[in-house]
Amino acid sequence: GGNVDVGEVSFPLLPGWSASKQTQNNITLQYNSAKDDKAFALIGVEPVQGDIKEALRKLAFGSFRGFDLKLDHVIERQTAQGFPAAYFDEYARDQKRKQKLRFLGVAIAVNGRMQVGFVMTPDGADSYARKREFEQMVGSWKFHNAPATWDPTTPPSGSGGIQGLYWGTS
Repeated sequence: GGNVDVGEVSFPLLPGWSASKQTQNNITLQYNSAKDDKAFALIGVEPVQGDIKEALRKLAFGSFRGFDLKLDHVIERQTAQGFPAAYFDEYARDQKRKQKLRFLGVAIAVNGRMQVGFVMTPDGADSYARKREFEQMVGSWKFHNAPATWDPTTPPSGSGGIQGLYWGTS
């Protein structure tokens, strides 16, 4: 348990996950269970150059050279706050151990930096649970320096005196 602060974000650690090493810009998390299930997550921050989808692909290929990642299906989206985001979810083989792993990667661009998270878990009965936990942790990221979340219940001043709940269109 406990809270983690790394790069641009803080988030709560879920049960079963612990920090194995941390620097200012990244942290390695490990999941261990009595059944010897293992999973690794790497969360960090990188400068972002150009397109976030390409930046995530480059970083994943560069960071995980021992795996046969394809990364043909990196999805680009925007977060609820309007930040550019990208993610992938695929299987890859560890070329040394000949083991099939499930890989997830996510990146969110805020203030010219890319907050990234990767998780690797052996393909098996528990890989779905680890994937859900990782998504939960990423979903709870709080950005320290992000522009404030826009709250539709309190329109900014200069909104023509509109009161109450309203939605903007882009």
